[in-house]
Amino acid sequence: MNVCLLITSPPTSPEGRQALELAEGLLSAHDALTICALQDAVVLACRKQPHETRQAMKHLLARGATVCVLQEDLALRGLASTELIEPVTFVEYRKIVELLAGDRAQVIGCM
Repeated sequence: MNVCLLITSPPTSPEGRQALELAEGLLSAHDALTICALQDAVVLACRKQPHETRQAMKHLLARGATVCVLQEDLALRGLASTELIEPVTFVEYRKIVELLAGDRAQVIGCM
């Protein structure tokens, strides 16, 4: 089953840490996981994160999770694509809507 996880909280917040834990569990239980980082969560994909956050993201990516970052939110926070870990996909609002309405079996939002 495919799952799309929308995250809006920064990774250093309790909600952001909980979202990363949820992502780990979802990836263990499902065939595919797409993480959509919106608003303050776009910093999830930044290289300059606390060690714990970087390790969690590397682990998710190594296990096959896909990470999408809303390009507009990245720009609003003054971040450049060169500051992000790889592989990260930059998306616009239209792509987020496609992910939500596409063939995903389940969409989960984390604030």
